[in-house]
Order: sequence, then structure tokens, then C-alpha cells
Amino acid sequence: MLLALLVVSWPALYNGAAFFFPDTPAYLRGAGSAIYELTGWETDWSDRHNLLRDTAAGTEQTGHQRLGDDAARAQQLAHPVLLGRSVYYGLLIFPFVVLFGSMGGVMIQAGLTVLVLWITLRALGLGDGRRLAIPVLATATGLAALTSLPFYVSLLMPDIFTGFAVAMGLSALIGWRRLNIFEKSALLSIACFAAMSHSSNVLILGGMLGLGLLILLGGGAVQRAAIVILAIAATSGIVSERIFVASVEARLGEPPIRPPFLTARLVNEGPALKLLREKCPQIALEACRFQDRMPRDSDTFLWSREPTDGVFSVESHAVQRRLADQDSRLALETLRAYPFEVIYHSALASGRQLLMAKADIFNLPPSETGDLPPRYTRERALSRSAAGEMPMKFVNIGIVLTSFLAAAVLLLLAARGRSREHRVAAFLLFGTIFANALIAGALSKPHNRYNTRLLWVLPLAAGAILLGSRRDAREVPK
Repeated sequence: MLLALLVVSWPALYNGAAFFFPDTPAYLRGAGSAIYELTGWETDWSDRHNLLRDTAAGTEQTGHQRLGDDAARAQQLAHPVLLGRSVYYGLLIFPFVVLFGSMGGVMIQAGLTVLVLWITLRALGLGDGRRLAIPVLATATGLAALTSLPFYVSLLMPDIFTGFAVAMGLSALIGWRRLNIFEKSALLSIACFAAMSHSSNVLILGGMLGLGLLILLGGGAVQRAAIVILAIAATSGIVSERIFVASVEARLGEPPIRPPFLTARLVNEGPALKLLREKCPQIALEACRFQDRMPRDSDTFLWSREPTDGVFSVESHAVQRRLADQDSRLALETLRAYPFEVIYHSALASGRQLLMAKADIFNLPPSETGDLPPRYTRERALSRSAAGEMPMKFVNIGIVLTSFLAAAVLLLLAARGRSREHRVAAFLLFGTIFANALIAGALSKPHNRYNTRLLWVLPLAAGAILLGSRRDAREVPK
């Protein structure tokens, strides 16, 4: 099992450090600031805790309009506390990263990955729990060699938990009765934490819950207890976010805000920009003020610090809050005015998302992976990824081949398999992948990582079902 842990973390070991993403510092600084506020423990990641109170005071001026270099720098570095950067995920990896460097975060994610593989193999009928160590190692080796799994284990981002959510949802719906009490408790805990680690996982678990209910109402072979498990997991994500909002508001005097993802996407695609140009200023939306910076790519709209291009990140915190508060209203007004255009662009974005399958974030230059404390800046600078030396071409070929092969196996098993369980598994997996494409493509912006973070579940499930089908031929869940 320890060997399996090392196998699934090989990219980080080869790289010499964990992989960082532009959002990684926000997760760790959120955790570091929270721990400082509660305990006074100061670490590398609590270096900006004072800015939280500064931003809570608010200002109507941008960083470029304020007097003094220090004030402008503070504005550049700080946001109001944002929803979507889960403090729970940050708190999970925080102590390991502080004590052992970035590899500490990788090791905790690798340990959870091995546990997920164990539970999934057990639930899908491969092994009885006493002779499963070798199958787990073999599975980990195959997935590490040919899929995106080890790269997301090695990335300090909650993306790995999306695959965990799908694997645990499938395991609950297909094989809940095969698991012992420890495995059931671990499955529920991982599913709940997956929902707590990112809001998109709440929607994915909710989608699997809906699919499970459809199968159950149609007389399909799913575990009834699993419906309750998925409902608990999805609810935990919603409740944990409400607790976070209340805690931030009590501590800082203002609630966190969710970036205006819908505004950014609809402006970039055209319908919202058309609405603004036809109905401003009568419509009285904050976005009316920034038509000279439109259209821009949605990532530029949200995160660019250039005052001639960006909008959300470069403006004052008061403006950021108004843009966020009006996000749903602008989307509804756009849908009401141009329903066919919104539906068309959403379908197009979801279709693009469905076809994206590259692991394209693992050779990012240091300038694109966030502002890190000095200790981690040195780690990153010495890594292979900083020099663009990770062998991603082979990995990307493996992702495409294993995904198509696994999909073909699942379809074949569903068409010719004697067990209804095979058809249910194929329906759940394909339905979840389509749901993920709809969620990511229509509500945010298509990105390769939104697919590759969970595509590894397809070969995992296909292989386990294929190898375990004979062993469990007589066992059909009711």
C-alpha cells in the first residue's frame, strides 16, 4: 500500500515538488489566515492576514488611484474573501505543507487516493478485502502510467476531489452492500469532503443523486442507502459554505463574495454585451460602466490586473461586490432578452468542454503559478515543471486512449452484460461526465482540467467491472 502511495505521486517525485496553479496560494493563504485569526500561529501562509481587515473596510478607488506605492500594492495583493476558494481544502493540506513543504500536501492526497482505489475496487466487486493490496497496487500502477490521476494527486488544488466524488458516488450506488463499516464510513467522509472542497462537486454529486433516483424509480439496480449518502454529501457542501459565510461575516464584518462567473462568460460570448449596449444605463447594472473593456476573455475579465483589460480584479472592493451581487440578475436579464443566443452559446461551451482532454497545466512557468512565499518559490524554481520539462505529450496520448477504450468497454458491458449493474454503471458514468461538461462549460468557461480531473475514473471503473464481473456474477444488488 505504501508502494501504491508512491506510485500515484510519481509526477511530484519526478518534478521535485508539487505542482502549483494560480489559485493554489489563495487556498493556502485562506487557511493560514484563518488559523492565525483563531490561534495567533503565524506561518509563511499568514503573510497577508492584515489585508483581510483592510479590504473589509472597502474603498471606491482602484489601487491605481490610491496614493502611495504600499496602498497600491495592497490593493493588488488583496481581494475580499472569495467564495469558491474552499478554506476546508486549504485546512486539509495546510499542516502537511507547512511541516514538510509542498510534497507534504501531495502525500496526504496520495494517501486518500489509495483509499479511494481500495473502496472503489471493493464496491465494484473486485476482491473481498483480505487480498486486495496487490489489485490496488496494480490498479494504481496502471492509472499512474496511462491516465491523469497522478498529476492531480501531485497538484495542490481540490481538483482531485472531483474524481473522488464521482468514484465514491458510483461506489455507493453500485456496491454499498459490499463494503464493511470502515469502508462505508470512509466513503461517506470522502464524499462529504469532496462537496466541501469545491462548489462544482456539490452540483456533480447532486447530478449523480438525480441519476440514481431516475434509475431507482425505473426499477434499476442501485443501492437505496446510497441515495441517502449522496444527499448527505451534497448537503454537507451547502451547509459548510453557509458556516464559512457566517464565520467570515462575524469576524470581518462583511460576507465573502462569489466572483461574477456568469457575467464574465456571457459578456465574452456576446449576449450580455449586446444587452448592456442596448439597455445601459437604464438597466442600472454595474457592468454598464466597463463596456470600453469588453469583450474580453472571461478569465481576463475576472482576473487580469491590467486596468485597460481587466474588470473584477482591478476595481475597488465595493465595485467587486456590486458586480458579484448583480451576477444572477444580469444572467437572467440576458436570458430573458436573448434566450436562444444564451442557450446556443451554453450548449456550444458544454460541447467544447466535453471534447477537451489535455493535461495542460503541469508545465506552467513560475510567472503563471501565483505569488508564493520564499520557501515555496525556491521549491518551484528548482522543479522540472518550471523549466517546462514534464513529459506531457505522452500523458495526453494516454488520457485520450484510456478514456476511449474504457468508454468502449463500458458500452460493451452494458450492451452484452448479463448484469443490470453494468448498464447502471455505464449510465451513471456517462451521465456524470455529461453533467460535468454542462456545469463547467455553461456556468464557467471550458478548460481542459475540468475534464481531465475526473476522466481517470472511467478506466478505473471499466477495469474493475470487467475483472470483477465473473467473480460477482451471482451478486446483483437489489
